[in-house]
Amino acid sequence: MKNRKFSPKTFIAFVVIAIVLVISFVYGGNAPGYKYIEKTKDESLRTVSTCDQKEMQTAKKYIAGNSLGKKAAEEEEINRKEEKTKDNKESELKEDKEIIEKNITENTPDKDKKETTEKETTEKELTEREVNNEQTVNESIAVTEDEPEIIEEKMHPEEQPNDNICYISVVCDTIISNLEFFNKDKLDILPDRGIILPETKVEFVPGESVFSVTHKVLKSNKIHFEFTDNPMYSSVYVEGISNIYEFDCGDLSGWMYCVNGDFPNYGCSGYKVKPGDRIEWKYTCDLGEDVGSRFSNQR
Repeated sequence: MKNRKFSPKTFIAFVVIAIVLVISFVYGGNAPGYKYIEKTKDESLRTVSTCDQKEMQTAKKYIAGNSLGKKAAEEEEINRKEEKTKDNKESELKEDKEIIEKNITENTPDKDKKETTEKETTEKELTEREVNNEQTVNESIAVTEDEPEIIEEKMHPEEQPNDNICYISVVCDTIISNLEFFNKDKLDILPDRGIILPETKVEFVPGESVFSVTHKVLKSNKIHFEFTDNPMYSSVYVEGISNIYEFDCGDLSGWMYCVNGDFPNYGCSGYKVKPGDRIEWKYTCDLGEDVGSRFSNQR
């Protein structure tokens, strides 16, 4: 058998064909090698993507962990400060309470002592007042027993001679006992119980007479007063008071005056009033005998 000899052109053609086949095998669209390379590339990308996702999750967890940890730390710090503040306040309250209790304990004896002293002082004052009251009562009793006249003078200061004061009254009560002789036309003007002017305090001017004081008082009280001058006795004669005249209750009736219970034997304009005098005008139905005097002493 004859050996075939290949020409250089033939050899080159074989080499080119071989190269083309290899390239087709490796990089062809349906080539197994190309699919392996693509698969390997996809897996690598997926691996890288998975690693990135895990790292992102880890990073997020780390960040979240750090945030939670920081918040927890802040809350813990706040709680710690609040507890510290609370403890300080409790400590201060406890100290204040101890100080107050100590002060109360220290001041209690002084207070008790002060109350005891005040009580003793009050009892002492009460005792002194009782003694003083007893002394005052005893002195009053002694004065009453030893100086009754002085006390009586003190009870009637208006009667002291230094005051220009006198008292005057006008009565006709004797008519009530002698109504059968009284003028029937004047029964309606007869005063109740026969009192025309109750005892009245009067201030006078030194030197005034019984007549001038009487005239002044009756005029100020709007009481009727009628009189005449009597040349025989150089005095004023009183005829009527409050429309009750002489002879209205019989032939022996008329007006008379007395001073301090005494009936002067001269007219009312001749008697000078003195401090403390008590002037009484009385209507008599029997020439003065029914009022404590006799007509003869007046006329």
